[in-house]
Amino acid sequence: MIKVLGSIVLIFVISVQCQTWNSRACLVGYSAYYTKIMQEVFTHIERDYRWCNMKVNNRGQRVDELLYKWHATGTVNYTNSFVVSIEKIDLTNIVPIFGTTTVNGTQTTVQNIRGQVNLRELTLGFDVTANLDDSGTHRFTGEYSHLLVSFVTLISWNSNTNELTTTANAVTTTSNNRRMVYKPANNITEMLSRGFHSRDNDDSFVRWARDIIAPLMQEVAAPLKFPTVRFDGRC
Repeated sequence: MIKVLGSIVLIFVISVQCQTWNSRACLVGYSAYYTKIMQEVFTHIERDYRWCNMKVNNRGQRVDELLYKWHATGTVNYTNSFVVSIEKIDLTNIVPIFGTTTVNGTQTTVQNIRGQVNLRELTLGFDVTANLDDSGTHRFTGEYSHLLVSFVTLISWNSNTNELTTTANAVTTTSNNRRMVYKPANNITEMLSRGFHSRDNDDSFVRWARDIIAPLMQEVAAPLKFPTVRFDGRC
């Protein structure tokens, strides 16, 4: 079972502002609306989808490293990934945005709420198998902690067509001084840690956003009333 070090309840709402359609237009209660949706989305993930099923892609790479006087060659594979822990999940940059779209030659205004979901200190575990030319097969477990994995999300409402759509994408923040932690640790894992690049997980986080988070946002938001537009600035 995943160990979530901080609360899964998304209660940290930061940098909320109102971007205008005109100088006085805004969405009533947009922050609470967005927060409610994302709370439900991540409750679904925890309860129904389960974090243990949030996989990153298996990966293999060539080994060609010089460690002191030892020149290691061969291959290493990282498989059976799983989420070990998340220190905290929070929301930031929740803003309403008004835009226009043209359908069948008619221009209409689309109301959007954009926000960012942050998974801080997301630790992933792997089974690691190294096949080295000079010493054969070696097996380890590995853990890597991402400083920050963020999902930039958008909820869009077309009031003319009553159509609601959702999108999500992933952005990662890395720290150059972080390395994979292997167990047991030895000179082989010291060599392997030099060739592990956290950016190789980025495609998997994009898949989480596209295939899991955005569809869940759509499902949760569908029965809810989208926030009302006011033009008197009283939001």
